[in-house]
Amino acid sequence: MRRLEALIALVPPSVQAVVDVGYDHGELLLSLARRRPELRLFGVERQPDAAGRLHARPAARGLELDLRTGDGLLPLSPGEAQVAVLAGLGEIVIADLVARDAERLAAPGRFVLCPNGLETMLRSSLRREGLRAVEETLVEDRGRFYEILAVEPEHSPEDAPADPLETLWGRGLWRDPLAGAFLDDIERRQAGALASKELARSDRPLARKLGSLRAARERLTKGGRS
Repeated sequence: MRRLEALIALVPPSVQAVVDVGYDHGELLLSLARRRPELRLFGVERQPDAAGRLHARPAARGLELDLRTGDGLLPLSPGEAQVAVLAGLGEIVIADLVARDAERLAAPGRFVLCPNGLETMLRSSLRREGLRAVEETLVEDRGRFYEILAVEPEHSPEDAPADPLETLWGRGLWRDPLAGAFLDDIERRQAGALASKELARSDRPLARKLGSLRAARERLTKGGRS
């Protein structure tokens, strides 16, 4: 499954309005418009000429796309959208936008998140904001792995994982058929960081994540059991 397909799959059937934050070339909006014509679709970009470029694409002709210029969900009125997609951004940027804009989504609200690198602090930031991952999936697309999370408000304290490995890696990893290849990819790409003696001082979240890599692999061989 490609990343675009996975993002679309996490937009619930009952939703009426979706915003793609940082829509860039508009591939997600165009795909949603073709597959879900009943949706009201918003796009937000900081670049003032992005809307003109997207509307000029032949694939956008005849489609109703409400494109706005600005930052995060600020260009939308509170409650205009029920789902916000933030994909291809750094996890720190995503965490900051979610913390600032979560209440602008119509209740209960869902964020579909896909950071552009290994997640090391996003889950902990979301928990501090009272949000939890209700669906998680791994995608390998064009030689890269992506972590995709569908995030909604917590309903009770029991929603938060107590298991330290689940806190770091999420609950969905142990059931994902790509988990082993994903961990192999991390080990290969992060070989330099794994060998670094300074990592704990320079990047504590990454150091914690990589420090639990062996335990995550062992958990996976046990079928996800602690």
